[in-house]
Amino acid sequence: MLDLVGAVVCGDDAGVAPKPSAEPALRVCRALGCSPADGIVVGDTSADLAMARAAGLRGVGVLSGVGTRADLAGAAVAIVPSVDELLPLLGLPLFCPHA
Repeated sequence: MLDLVGAVVCGDDAGVAPKPSAEPALRVCRALGCSPADGIVVGDTSADLAMARAAGLRGVGVLSGVGTRADLAGAAVAIVPSVDELLPLLGLPLFCPHA
């Protein structure tokens, strides 16, 4: 599974402000060489989506974690019941050659 991950930033990394600061998301964008306008954050809390918004990324709420639809609705561009729904939402095929 690690071959599917291009960058990791953790809340306890030295010098990284915690969510809802934009910094964790922006560090990932820099590490991947992408513009925030081209990325999304998938999160299950309002702090995840606030981080996305602060960084200029789109936030997608996922209901398979701790957040409720009401928690996520104000900041999410979309809300899905589980991560299984992400690929169709993004217009990607369900087949993943790396799985």
